[in-house]
Amino acid sequence: MSDDPPALKVILSEFQTIRTAMDRKATSVLTIVSFNATVIAAVLGLVLSKKADLRLLLVLPFVSSGLGLMVLDLDRDIMLARAYIKDTLQPLAAEYTQDDRVLGYANSIPRSRLMIFAAQMIPFALLFPIVSLIALIVVIGHLNSAADWSAWCLGLILLLVLVAVGSTFIWQLISGHKTHHHAPPQLSTERSAADGTGSLPDPSGLTL
Repeated sequence: MSDDPPALKVILSEFQTIRTAMDRKATSVLTIVSFNATVIAAVLGLVLSKKADLRLLLVLPFVSSGLGLMVLDLDRDIMLARAYIKDTLQPLAAEYTQDDRVLGYANSIPRSRLMIFAAQMIPFALLFPIVSLIALIVVIGHLNSAADWSAWCLGLILLLVLVAVGSTFIWQLISGHKTHHHAPPQLSTERSAADGTGSLPDPSGLTL
C-alpha cells in the first residue's frame, strides 16, 4: 500500500473511518433496542404482577418514542454513510485502481428494498410505536386527574412525532432517496496515474 497514490490512500483512510463510525452506530442501535425491551419487560412485569398502578404504562410512550427517535437518527446516518461509500468513494477508488471491485463489497450483496423494510422496520414498529400506542389505549380508562391526562397527551404527541419521522425514513428507505448526497466528481485518470494527485469530494452533509 506504500506505492499507492496519496489520493487513493486518503480514499481508503476515509473509507475505514466511515466504516468504523457505522459499526459504532450499529452497536449503539442494538444497545438502545435492548434497553427499550428491558424497560418494556420491567414495566409490564410490575403492572401484570399488580405491584404497580396500571398508569405506570404511561412511561412507555415517553421511553419508547424517545429511544425510537434516537434509533431512526442513527439508522439515517448509517444509510447516508453506506450511500456515500457506494456512490462516491467506491467510484473514486475504482477509477484510481482501474478495478471496479475495489470497495465494492456492499454492491455485490443483493439488497431488496422490500427485504430491508421487513428486516428493519417491522421489528422497529413492534418495539417502539406499537408498544407506545397500546400503552396509551390501555390506560385511557384509568386516568383520574389532569396530571394523568397531561402525561397521556404528551405521550401521544411524542408518538405522533415518532410516526412522522419514521414515515419519512421509510419513504427514503423504499424509494432509495439520498438526503444531502451529491454525485461524485469526475477525476482525470491520466493525471492520477502520472503523479498520484487528484481532488477528493468534500463529504458535507454526511453526519457520522
